[in-house]
Parts: sequence; C-alpha cells; structure tokens
Amino acid sequence: MTNARRDMLKVFVAMLASFGAGVAALPLFRSLVPARHLEPRNPDLHVDITKLKEGQLLTVSFRGRPIVIYKRPEHVLRALAIGNSDLRDPNSERSHQPDYASNIYRSLRPELFVGVNICTHLGCSTAFVSPGTEGVGSPIGRSGGFFCPCHGSYYDLSGRVFKDLPAPNNLAVPKYDFPDTNTLRLIDI
Repeated sequence: MTNARRDMLKVFVAMLASFGAGVAALPLFRSLVPARHLEPRNPDLHVDITKLKEGQLLTVSFRGRPIVIYKRPEHVLRALAIGNSDLRDPNSERSHQPDYASNIYRSLRPELFVGVNICTHLGCSTAFVSPGTEGVGSPIGRSGGFFCPCHGSYYDLSGRVFKDLPAPNNLAVPKYDFPDTNTLRLIDI
C-alpha cells in the first residue's frame, strides 16, 4: 500500500470515528437539556374564586400538586380563633408557609384557606371532612378539617395538625396573592 493511500485511509477512519463519537454523545447532550413538556409554561396559576360559595372546597392542580381552596364560614372562623391546645404547632412556627400566613387562619384573607393537600407524614392525599360531620374517634370532632386515611393524621380547617399523630407538620401553604378581588394567583409551592 502506498503512503498516499495509507494517509487517505487514516483520514477516512478518523472522520468515521469522529462521526461515531458524535452520534454516541448525542443522547448525553440531549439529557442535559430539559424536556419541553417539563418546562413551566406559566409559572403562576390564576383561579377564579367568584363562584366559590361559603363552605365550599375547590381543588386545583398546580405544579403537579393538589391545592385546596376552602371558603370558611363565619362559625368556622370563630372556632379557629378560640385556639386549640391539642394542635402540634398551633402558631405554625415549624410549618412551611409564607410569612403572611403565620396567623391562626394561615391565610391572607381569614375566610379563604389555601393549602397543599398532601399529608406531611408520607405524602398521601388528605380527605376533606366538612364541618358538621364527625369522624369516629376524630380529634376534629364536628368542626371539620382534613384527614389522612392512610395513617390517621388529622388537620383543622387552617391545615394545622393535631398532636400525637404521625404527621410532623401542618399542611404546607403555597405562596399566593390576589391580583383582584375575584382572582387568586398561585405563585409558588
């Protein structure tokens, strides 16, 4: 074989190896770029609350998590204001919520509770127990709240967990605001 043919064969093999390495590296480079369906299309969610009646619960999905919006009746607000020594974290000092939700109502507006509907024990979805109904042996009694059917944790209608139950913290409260009186905007979890 002549030197010219040998040199041409080396160049061809080098080009073929470079092409093969590029093709082999393509999946690696694609994995570094986030998938378009996972990128947030709209970081905020606007929820129309005009049709939400007193005592009604609305559940929306925000960033893959269920968010509950509950319009509390006046008698529920009065019951929450009394306080409860059976709560694990009644003042929400260890719980995940924005600063403006560090009150007994854990909300911007006392009549609206906005919370992540995921038990803080093992991440189960909680069930809503409306006021006036009573669970057998339930610490929430007739005042209503949220109940984790998997492991038995109870939360009041401010999302505060009762003592001596598996859940360590109150339900999380996402960041939200009211761009106008009829719209609740979820900002962050």
